Formats: sequence, C-alpha cells, structure tokens
Amino acid sequence: MFAFTSLFNSATILSMVTTKGVFLSLAAVVFFSVPSVAQQAAMSAHPKQVKQGEQILIDVTINPAPNVAGRLYVFASPVGEKAMNYSGAGGISPGKTQAELGINIPIDGKLGEWKVEGVRFQPENSPEKELTISGNINFEVVKRETILPSTADVQVK
Repeated sequence: MFAFTSLFNSATILSMVTTKGVFLSLAAVVFFSVPSVAQQAAMSAHPKQVKQGEQILIDVTINPAPNVAGRLYVFASPVGEKAMNYSGAGGISPGKTQAELGINIPIDGKLGEWKVEGVRFQPENSPEKELTISGNINFEVVKRETILPSTADVQVK
C-alpha cells in the first residue's frame, strides 16, 4: 500500500549528498509515504465490464511455481450467490506462475457485480487443490441485446 521502503532508501541517499539533508529526507519521506488511496478507490469504483454472452479474461498468478504440470480452474458467480457454476480452465507447465483464463458469461447472465469465487490447481491425474485468492476479483456484467435465430429452413434430400 505504501511505496515507502524503496523510496525511503532513495531519500536517505539524497540526504547524504545535499547540504540540507535533514530537510530533504523529511520532505521525501512525507511526500512518498502517502498511500495511493485514489488509485485503489478508482479500481473498485470502475470494475472491469463484460457483456452478457461474452468472455471475461482473468489473469491468474500462482505462488509458488509448481514443479509438475497441471490445470488451473477459475470460478466466478454473481455477488451474493455461492454457486460456482461459471468456470474457465487452462494448462500450466512446471515452473510457470502465470496464466490467462477465460470465463464465458451466459447470454442471460445476471446483470450487476460478479466476483471470482475460487481458483484451483490440479496436478495431472491427481486431486484438485483449492488456492487462496487475492487481488482484484470483482467485475460487472452489463446488458447485451442478443439476437437469436427464430426460423430454420429445412430441406430433406
């Protein structure tokens, strides 16, 4: 939340080089230790949007990197519903920590805020392991005017 540690070291080095070191160090510490509240609030105020019937892409980073191949599963649902009926999956190689997984939102998916409810890792031919999740897990599903066919011309040969 704070960009304090690395910038504090820069401020300390700056203070050793200048003649007014104490004032510059204090000013740098006060200036650089202010939390980035606006940036965090903007992220939660403007979640990623996806239309009904489209796919949302979710970046997943796991830790530590597995030393065996496996599959990652990501589950999402509308906020307030615990059923994890919507999921995406993808393979991950040994030593890799990042994957991009997609979840297809149904054409009649509930409008409003959704969130990632769970992530699982499954080594090949082995049971799944539930992973602890963190990060930006919310997104918004918005209305899409879906056009579906209403007639079919059939010719028997």
